[in-house]
Parts: sequence; C-alpha cells; structure tokens
Amino acid sequence: MMPSGVITLFAGAVPRNAFDASDVFGGMRPRIYFAGPLFCRAERDYNERARSELEAEGYEVFLPQDIVPPAGDDMHVALFEADMEELHRCDVFVYNLDGRVPDEGAAVELGYAYAAGIPCFAIKTDLRVSEMGGDNAMITGILRGRTAGSFGELAAMIRAGLALETINTRCSDS
Repeated sequence: MMPSGVITLFAGAVPRNAFDASDVFGGMRPRIYFAGPLFCRAERDYNERARSELEAEGYEVFLPQDIVPPAGDDMHVALFEADMEELHRCDVFVYNLDGRVPDEGAAVELGYAYAAGIPCFAIKTDLRVSEMGGDNAMITGILRGRTAGSFGELAAMIRAGLALETINTRCSDS
C-alpha cells in the first residue's frame, strides 16, 4: 500500500503522458472500474464522459451501468455477482465521489477493491461534503489523498500510482 500523499506529490510532478500505463501491463491498457452514481441520465452521461476522457489517456474503462441484469427475483444477486466479476478483472478502481453523499453501492465496491489489493483512486468535482466539513472517513481513509479534481489530474495520478506500485513490486521481488 502506498503512503498517504505520495500520489498527489507525484501527480503534480509527472507530465501528462510521460508514463505509458500500458508498459506496466505488458502492452495492455490498464482496466479501470469506474464506480459511482448511475441512476439518472445526468449521472450516466457523466460516467460516459469519464470513460471517454480516461480512454483517451490510454485506459480501458468499465462502467457498472453497462451491466444489464436479467429481470426477476434474482436480479439483485445477478447484478452483485456481475459487479464482483468485473471488479476482479480490473487493474484500478476509481470512485466518483460527486453528489450530496457518496453512492452506497460504490462504497461497497471500494471496500471490496481495497480488500482485494486493487489500487483505489477517486474523482470529486462537487464542493458538497457529507460529514462535518469532509467526506466519510472510511472512504477517505482508503483513498489516502488519491482524489483528483479533474479527469486530467485523475489520469496523471493513476499513471504515477501505477509507476510507483510497479517500482515497489519490482524492488520487493529482487
């Protein structure tokens, strides 16, 4: 796990596109699981914009809104299982923290991603906070300062984080 603040410091120092994220994954584009609210047209449109912006930076992006669960009594179980399968396939987890309160489903996904050792980041462009001048401490504790204010900043933060994790992995393997 990376120490608090390291990514934020690197993000400002790493020029855009200075690090090709695909190098970390043997030429493949790192896969981002982009979690957040998705229950109205505006939220889904924002998520699509996030996908477009991040894919332009060289990432593959999965949106949970792409899952179409079967109708019926087991719909919630099928949706949960599909989400978990997609989380296992991702290299990076991104939490959209915009909104009056963090999305509950995305909070579960964040906890799962963190427990699975998946690097976790967030984007927040919304000035509102959910608790006494800040966001939920359990969420910000997992993120450890890895919250960006724009898609460009997020892409740079992820690049720097992947580079640092790769360096740390290579050093611990030697």
